[in-house]
Amino acid sequence: MTNEQFNNAFTAAGGWFIAEHLELFEKNLAHIESCSDSKTALISQIFNYGNGPDKNIGGTKTRVNATLNIIRNHRADEALVKISESTRIAPAAVAKAGMLLNKRGH
Repeated sequence: MTNEQFNNAFTAAGGWFIAEHLELFEKNLAHIESCSDSKTALISQIFNYGNGPDKNIGGTKTRVNATLNIIRNHRADEALVKISESTRIAPAAVAKAGMLLNKRGH
């Protein structure tokens, strides 16, 4: 994943979304990746029960796929650093990113 691809994936997902869902996605990555029904159910659950801005499920699908792409390419820590240093992302997401970085030993 190039830096440009990383930045595009980060923008597509949204820093707040990455901070909110990264830990869950990482814990369940093998299952999400191996079972399309599981991934579809996850997208549907986030869309239906989340408080996100997406008007249709396609937006949530884009966010999920972009976040998974960041994880697959081993750039999750970089995404968390970017979130934690942001002045444009919601303070709750910035704080969560900082907490996740601390848990990871950063």
